[in-house]
Amino acid sequence: MTFQLVKTALQNLLAANAGTNFYVVGAQTQGERAEFIYERPMVQVFYSQTEWDESRSPRSGKATGTVTFKILLTIAKGSVVDIETLNDPTSTAPEIAAALAANAAAEDVADAAWDNLYSIVWNILRNPENRNFGVAETTWQISDNWLASTRKGDPIIRGEVVAISGTMNLTCKIVEYPVSTDETPGLAIDTVFNATTDKTAVPAAGIAATFGNPPASPKYDPARQGAKVGT
Repeated sequence: MTFQLVKTALQNLLAANAGTNFYVVGAQTQGERAEFIYERPMVQVFYSQTEWDESRSPRSGKATGTVTFKILLTIAKGSVVDIETLNDPTSTAPEIAAALAANAAAEDVADAAWDNLYSIVWNILRNPENRNFGVAETTWQISDNWLASTRKGDPIIRGEVVAISGTMNLTCKIVEYPVSTDETPGLAIDTVFNATTDKTAVPAAGIAATFGNPPASPKYDPARQGAKVGT
């Protein structure tokens, strides 16, 4: 379906412009995906929903709708928190305070890194040259392409890593065309209909051989219809 093609086009567009700033899950090699996330931020594209245009007639088959894609941005930075100090019951208050302050600084670094990633992706998507997601307009045309909203999550600390994720909601109008369930064209059957005005004509030999000739119509018999015959 069209939304699947658009999702792939989005992935390829972001991957082609990622450079060393981030990698795109599903659009780059296994080796790149195996890199530690805190060395290169991660971008993922997910289909979210479609709102169909109710004014379209179902007789035409095709359907127009506004589709939403969620673009997930995730970064992770190494935390400088002294876990041993925080877990040590003998640690003094100043030592604990110093450990917490160091962790807060790591959150600031992660927060700034996410903002930078968001800025890069936003500029890729809003570049006028990318309005059709890198696909020739002779293939399809994307209309009403828009970044509807952005939401950033709070920093999450996992051991020695501070991670932040957020989503960008991108909407656009697309047209879907129905296909068979296996996405192959249906069979076409050519039928030739021969009509004749010759009332004495008999069915074609092939039809007669298969189905037999139709029974002859009974002749009109006045006696059988209850009419008087003779004088």
